[in-house]
Amino acid sequence: MNKQRSSQQNKALHMWFEQLADELNGTGFEQKITIGTIDCPWNKDSVKMMYKKIALAQFNKMHTSELTTNELQKVNETLNRAVSEAGISTPFPSIQFIINQ
Repeated sequence: MNKQRSSQQNKALHMWFEQLADELNGTGFEQKITIGTIDCPWNKDSVKMMYKKIALAQFNKMHTSELTTNELQKVNETLNRAVSEAGISTPFPSIQFIINQ
């Protein structure tokens, strides 16, 4: 049985969203907003929205809180694979990194 993610994993996930948004913006890789096509900078919430779309497609779960630790890892891998095609690599924060924040 897969267990629900811990509060530390949740903190790491949201920290990763913010780090990934900074990396996406730093490389000039902007999101497309569909009102016509508008380039717009990334933020933690827009990365989370993309993450949730992947979780919905992979596991039919609408909320990140519903993901098990195994599913969380698989969604992370999918998102990392997608952004790596743009030359972006942002590792998931370690527990040591979170404790030292």
